[in-house]
Amino acid sequence: MAMGPACGDVITTRAATGADARRQLESGGWWPPAIPDEATAIVEAHDLDTNGQKIMFAIESSACRRAAEALAALTAAESPRVPNLRMSEWPEWLSAGADADTLRRRGAIAARTEGGTLILACEEEKGYFWR
Repeated sequence: MAMGPACGDVITTRAATGADARRQLESGGWWPPAIPDEATAIVEAHDLDTNGQKIMFAIESSACRRAAEALAALTAAESPRVPNLRMSEWPEWLSAGADADTLRRRGAIAARTEGGTLILACEEEKGYFWR
């Protein structure tokens, strides 16, 4: 996982695939098990002070749908709150809040997973994770 420039106490890293990220973090760090190995073009931001983490990635639509089938979707009452952690690549629609209407319009599913929240927007071939 390539290290990017730190912005304050936030470090940004990149990896080609989820499998690469897992392998590179085996000796230290943590990679969310819910992110599929088929994930590509991964960008991760980690706040060293709060231990907050945001990850965004690309994922081919069929792999995304397979991963989404294994998730238990959040209900409208459980709309996830996104942490305020700087990440320039993070989409504005998600920074504003991931309410049920926004997710439905985007064809996305949100689920609580081990260690955080995962959103899969299969029509856009994108995934987002935070804790």
